[in-house]
Amino acid sequence: MSEQYRIIEYSLIILFVLIGGVFLMSSSDLISIFLSLELQSYALYILCVIYRDSERATSGGLTYFLLGGLSSCFILLAFGLLYGNSGNTGYDGLYTITNISSVKDNVVNSLESLLASLYQSYYLNFSLTIIPDVYDAIPTIVTTFVAVFAKISILVLLLELVHFTTNYFSPYADLVNNQENSFFNFS
Repeated sequence: MSEQYRIIEYSLIILFVLIGGVFLMSSSDLISIFLSLELQSYALYILCVIYRDSERATSGGLTYFLLGGLSSCFILLAFGLLYGNSGNTGYDGLYTITNISSVKDNVVNSLESLLASLYQSYYLNFSLTIIPDVYDAIPTIVTTFVAVFAKISILVLLLELVHFTTNYFSPYADLVNNQENSFFNFS
């Protein structure tokens, strides 16, 4: 493959990663979260396997793809449970289910969504030896982009989900009280 085509492929794939990340950070629905996460993930898989002549790059990209497919199954299961309990795929449905459902169901669904998202972003991984294999097979600048941008977009998504599923007024509930210790307990 000539270098000119590889540069064009890099820029197109990075554009898809950026579009998926921006859609992921600005989504307000479980379906759009999943679709934008998959758009970003597929582009990252292709970016890791762009050096087709290298056996290490192909092996690392295939491993990355298989682990991403497993985490996508977990995310779909968690979103299916959330939809089954709330009947709504928007963030307002998540806020409703966290306020009126039993604590046991709420904790299980939230924990599963969190673990699947952390697994997708590789903060949590069953086999930490696989990630260096994936990152060793691609150039350093691409490794930096893959490692940083995917984690930033998923972290912003998790912060949005925490905002919509928790009572965010609790740190300010004790502002009328003069005791500092109880203020720190609420925050």
